[in-house]
Amino acid sequence: MQTTTNSSAFLYPGQGGTPSETCAYFSFLKNIDKERTEKYLKIAQIALREINPDLKYNFIQVLENNEVSAFQKTSFAQPVIYTLSIITNDLVKEKNYKQNFVLGHSLGAISALTTSGSLSFEEGVRVVAARGKFMQEASDESDTGLIAIIGLSEEQVLKICQETKTEIALFNAPTAFVIGGETKNFAAIEREAQALGARRALPLETSGAFHTKAMQSAYEKLGEFFSKINLQKPKVPVIMNIGSRDSLDVQEIKNDVIESMIKPVNWIKMINFVKEKTLDYYLESGPGTSLSSLSKMNGIPLEKIIHAKTILNAN
Repeated sequence: MQTTTNSSAFLYPGQGGTPSETCAYFSFLKNIDKERTEKYLKIAQIALREINPDLKYNFIQVLENNEVSAFQKTSFAQPVIYTLSIITNDLVKEKNYKQNFVLGHSLGAISALTTSGSLSFEEGVRVVAARGKFMQEASDESDTGLIAIIGLSEEQVLKICQETKTEIALFNAPTAFVIGGETKNFAAIEREAQALGARRALPLETSGAFHTKAMQSAYEKLGEFFSKINLQKPKVPVIMNIGSRDSLDVQEIKNDVIESMIKPVNWIKMINFVKEKTLDYYLESGPGTSLSSLSKMNGIPLEKIIHAKTILNAN
């Protein structure tokens, strides 16, 4: 592969992977570059203590001991996943893999901003720590969550939402959606999904109904916090979560990150936008393989989908 000339999109995950996958991925990165991995996580730990001092988890200890229960709190999971994604990105770029576009799923939007040159890692991890804190606080205000629906059309999923008074939080693929709402409605969602022929209706291991109106308080707090962060103009076009197209405009990107607190992420449109650019490959940079799976579900040829782990294992 001619890595310096091939065109590419770098993909950054949100919380789509499992806690065990993230812990295993930490071990993988530590084997590749122990000094860098521990250095970045220690920087993240300092940011967490500043932004969210009540959260007492030690990142390295949790990851080394596979303490998966810590990931039940999005305030913990977000800075960990972000940090591992940035470490991965730095290692891959050292192999001369060029970025033409960057796009992140939910939390991954901050990873995309960082790797585009718009936001430093040190500032990015503060933003992510604040984002996680605010979303956790909003989640604690009510009993809400997310449930994935696989095998139904958008029209069918919207019908379920209408009947159960819930919202689509993630448009992941033409037959893969995530619904957000009060957990008391999950049994009805599962019944409706099964009646319509869904292959799966699975509650996710998240602490709240992210990207829905349940995150209103997080939206307001992040808006205030993020407005004080000084972004630089990205060096690489960033595909926005809500706008679903590329942008180099700092204010537009900042508004998109804030609006995504209460509006659904449309990964279908984001991937469709970059599909039109006829890229050579799509590189997932971070723990888990959720975005590789979603790329395939959105019609990206398997031979164009690469996970950073493959690249780092080969060198």
